[in-house]
Amino acid sequence: MPINMKSIAAQAGVSVATVSRALNRPEMVHPATREKILAIVEDLNYAPNRFAQGLSTGKTKLIALVVPTLNNSFFGQLADGCQSYLISEGYNLIIYSYEEYGHKELGIIHDIDQRMIEGLILSGSGFYLDTYQEMLNKIKIPVVLVENSPETTGISSVYIDDVAGMTMAAQYLINQGHKQIGIIAGPEKMLTTDRRIKAVRNVFKDYHLNLNEKHVIFGEYASLESGATALQKLMKNRKPPTAILAFNDILAIGALKAAIQLGLKIPKDLAIIGFDDIPMAAYYSPALSTIHSPSLDLGKHAARLLLEKLTEADAPIKKMLLPVELILRETT
Repeated sequence: MPINMKSIAAQAGVSVATVSRALNRPEMVHPATREKILAIVEDLNYAPNRFAQGLSTGKTKLIALVVPTLNNSFFGQLADGCQSYLISEGYNLIIYSYEEYGHKELGIIHDIDQRMIEGLILSGSGFYLDTYQEMLNKIKIPVVLVENSPETTGISSVYIDDVAGMTMAAQYLINQGHKQIGIIAGPEKMLTTDRRIKAVRNVFKDYHLNLNEKHVIFGEYASLESGATALQKLMKNRKPPTAILAFNDILAIGALKAAIQLGLKIPKDLAIIGFDDIPMAAYYSPALSTIHSPSLDLGKHAARLLLEKLTEADAPIKKMLLPVELILRETT
């Protein structure tokens, strides 16, 4: 006989309902009966099916995290941060990722069983400006954003100060004497891309410099090849850039590989700065200068804010801004 509540009930000589109460509402069962049932449970090493219990109680202890991709270790670290906090609080994490950067986010939200998932963490780095609010409107459970979305009300969020990060990186390159700076960005009309390119343009304006539009290439955040292709295009300009500012480390490392293949000496011929400070950045050769983003802390804070909302419906809405840091290594 399989080990389940029915078999335990048969061995204890009680009903399945009594076994269920002994496990979930022990105060409702006579002490002697409860002790007999728990002894059988321990002897059989029985583990209740928490998912099945959740269907009836509405408390599955399941949290979903939606990220653009797991090919970028930034999102892997973000997930680690979420999971470490959730496990310590007795919750489990399910991760959803979409690889086409925004083309499937509405489908993922539709597919998530919001009866089974208690709360949702959305990492907005893959969301587009024209679909973001539509996606949020379809969520009927507590949600926390890992994204800077000032126009969104009623939702807690935690995000990095990437405007400050891009500003620091651009200012550094200009102060080092670079006037021709190539920009390797993510896809157009994406929240992250839009915010970061505005920050770069503002720096150029402050320094009374013109950003050469031929030096702006839009790519794919999760693609090393995209960074390499962008670098090759940039270096074909009549006035090629002397420095590259990439909007994440994946793009930067792809560009760095292509630059070396072209015979460029780094940083003498070409300086490169990325963004995120993924583990590979420090161990690539030459080591990549970048903006350090506290991805683990982002995940932990997002999970904490979500559980606050789950345990207290009237918990105040919070907007957490985490600082970033310019890390200088061998590519500058």
